[in-house]
Amino acid sequence: MTKSPTKSLLIPFILAPMVFSAGTVAASEKISIPLSGTAVINIVTNMGVTPPLVDLGGTEVGKEATQKITLKHLGAASENNILITGVTLTGANSNEFVVEFPGATVLRPGESIDIDVTFFPVTIGNKNAALQINHDGASAEHIVFLKGHGDEQAVSELAASSTELNLGSVEMNATIKKNLTLTNQGEPNAPMITISSVEISGDNEDDFSSNFNSQIVLAPGESEDIEISLNSPTYGDKSASLKAIHDGANPPIQVALTGKVKKPFVVGSDPEFTQSEVTGVSLSQPTTLQFGPDGKLYIGEMNGTIKALTVQRVKANNYKVTNTETITLVNKMTNHDDDGTVNNSIKGRLLTGILVTGTAQNPEIYLVSGDPRQGAGPSGEDKNLDTNSGILSHLKKQGGSWVKEDLVRGLPRSEENHQSNGLVFNQAGDKLLISIGGNTNQGAPSNNFARLPEVALGGAIVEIDLNGLGATPYDLPTLDDEDRSGKNDANDPFGGNNGKNQAILKANSPVQIYAPGFRNAYDLVMTESGRLYTVDNGSNNGWGGEPINCSNKLVDAGSTYQDGLHYISHRGYYGGHPNPTRGNVANKFNDSNPQSPVEVGSNPIECNFLAPGSGDGALDIFKKSTNGLDEYTASNFGGSMQGNLLTASFDRAIYRIELNAEGDQLLSKSKLFDDAGVVPLDVTAQSDSEIFPGTVWVPDYSGNKLYVFEPVDY
Repeated sequence: MTKSPTKSLLIPFILAPMVFSAGTVAASEKISIPLSGTAVINIVTNMGVTPPLVDLGGTEVGKEATQKITLKHLGAASENNILITGVTLTGANSNEFVVEFPGATVLRPGESIDIDVTFFPVTIGNKNAALQINHDGASAEHIVFLKGHGDEQAVSELAASSTELNLGSVEMNATIKKNLTLTNQGEPNAPMITISSVEISGDNEDDFSSNFNSQIVLAPGESEDIEISLNSPTYGDKSASLKAIHDGANPPIQVALTGKVKKPFVVGSDPEFTQSEVTGVSLSQPTTLQFGPDGKLYIGEMNGTIKALTVQRVKANNYKVTNTETITLVNKMTNHDDDGTVNNSIKGRLLTGILVTGTAQNPEIYLVSGDPRQGAGPSGEDKNLDTNSGILSHLKKQGGSWVKEDLVRGLPRSEENHQSNGLVFNQAGDKLLISIGGNTNQGAPSNNFARLPEVALGGAIVEIDLNGLGATPYDLPTLDDEDRSGKNDANDPFGGNNGKNQAILKANSPVQIYAPGFRNAYDLVMTESGRLYTVDNGSNNGWGGEPINCSNKLVDAGSTYQDGLHYISHRGYYGGHPNPTRGNVANKFNDSNPQSPVEVGSNPIECNFLAPGSGDGALDIFKKSTNGLDEYTASNFGGSMQGNLLTASFDRAIYRIELNAEGDQLLSKSKLFDDAGVVPLDVTAQSDSEIFPGTVWVPDYSGNKLYVFEPVDY
């Protein structure tokens, strides 16, 4: 027994009539008599309760959680038994707890009993209660505190991979299929979802079908593909609506189904396209274009500005630009003079090729830009442009904004308008191939090219190992320029100084020559079969002649040769345009300190001019300047154009080129479009999986317009 503190109590009571020595008190009156004493509380010390605090944690409203409480007689064998007479729940949230107690229980020494406490929250929030354990031999109960938290009910919602599913185009009575993915997006403890039916309704409901044939049960995080098919005996645009009925927390899934059914293509007939001008776009000397993985059309302009166009097909042969994002990171790059000094008065950058890669969420752009000035021509004027101004840059979108990283600096730039143009990845996808224009008309320096000789990295398809660059930017090593003090010239690698400070072709450099001999190949295409093609611009009469004895002596003659289509079948393929600097390492630069920029040895074949078509192995030649190049891969017209090459020519035409199965022989060349603008400079074609399948897009450099050619079986 334990003594409690002494307290004073006021105890009211009624007395019967009595006589006191001090007088008489009426029986109805009350008196207070101060009393004092000691309160005694009996506690059974031999009973143990585990745990003394029960925390049932977070439990969803409508669900329950249970935990055991163990009552044990801890006394010695000689101790009296303990009789547990009952338990009582009290407290603010006692109605949300339940105790399973079997009734009066006797515990002998060493014996125990388990009591289950169950928490079933009915509302959200913290919950508290107390469990009183009553037993004999004690005037105070054992108290166990209970706590828990009512959590919001976990729910499962069904989601579809898209609210719109375009199945593309297919011929009449043929079938095209695409998958629609349905996913239970609930958390791990959320309920399963049962998909009970998939229904298709709408104008063309009979043309669409699904492979759903019995209910599907999805646990949280699980997905199921539903195959949707389009097959119709009639041609035209098709549409319907799909509804997936389920027992998840959200409404039924609704997906708009669309597709195109085409008339069968008659074998032997010519493919037909309808031309239209894209509206809502403002362009200034567009030089290059390509669709990105995000479905936007990227167009590079001559001054280095890039525009990302969001294009909408309003209806057949009606396209408009709904948004234009202007990217000026390249346009605002710094320029230099040919001695390497910065020239902030020169604005913009010459841009003639882009390569758009990446993902829909994070598109990327590779490009080479150069000094925007153009000299030479009949005047032979040297405008002091930087002949080392070529910079390979990588643009990528991060957090909604474009950022630029310069990868390689110091690539060659001619005094005329030749520079680095088209770009593609090799078949393995680990190296970048870039077409770099030459400095001469037919291999020898001339007045019309401002007397600049060919340099080590010019007039060739160059290969760049992006993984081998190391820290970027990678500055190409250059010659020791005699006009600048010190071995490492100020402002390197900029300021080519007409070849005296040109980049060096080193044996172990990440920048190598892949295929030499190209005067000014504007574009490159790597086909789906892994074949590399280009069209090289031919020479002009009187703009410069062939090298004399493989030297860099001035030759102001020259002849006109047409543009040639080349299949670059292997590394080292020679396109026929001479480069005496690579052909003969005896050609040196810097008279006071003669040096060759070629450290890999002479390549004598580059001393020889090979006439386009008749001598250089070109598959075909074009009468007018021919530049942009792409492969048509869409299945339109019964697949009759798949694998054909398309190229843009200054005679306003887009040519269709059909090759044999090996890709090394021309079968036919024809004008696919004979009026593609005033000066169609580039061309790109959409595949079956892209946003506008089978269409062909052409920028008009002179007219500042954008044209789209839509196949009649779109």
